[in-house]
Amino acid sequence: DARVPLIIRAPWIEQSVGKKTLAFAELVDLYPTLVSLSGLPAVPKEEGLEGVSLLPVLHNPDDETGVKEQAFSQYPRCPSYNESLFHFNKNDSYTTLWECLGARPTDIQVMGFSIRTADWRMTEWWHWT
Repeated sequence: DARVPLIIRAPWIEQSVGKKTLAFAELVDLYPTLVSLSGLPAVPKEEGLEGVSLLPVLHNPDDETGVKEQAFSQYPRCPSYNESLFHFNKNDSYTTLWECLGARPTDIQVMGFSIRTADWRMTEWWHWT
């Protein structure tokens, strides 16, 4: 869930067309990026918005430093697998779906908090009660 593709299409920014980047981005960056792309005024800092606009990355996708030096994520460790939730593959064998599917938030007892930099990732697991 932490290394998923993010596609932003802004064809009027020609240097970004057909490009990919290794710059960090987080979901909290989507709103300020869309605000920037739409030409609306930036959200005032005092409103507590955590994300930053990724517009500089679109203008210079080859600069891998981007607008962030790290990205953060949070991931639950779920109490158990639910063997009744499965799907079949080509060989008629089954694999369980994501172990948290259907888990109640109150069932989650351990939460992982990660920070990712260009060279490292560190996850700390906390008891979540």
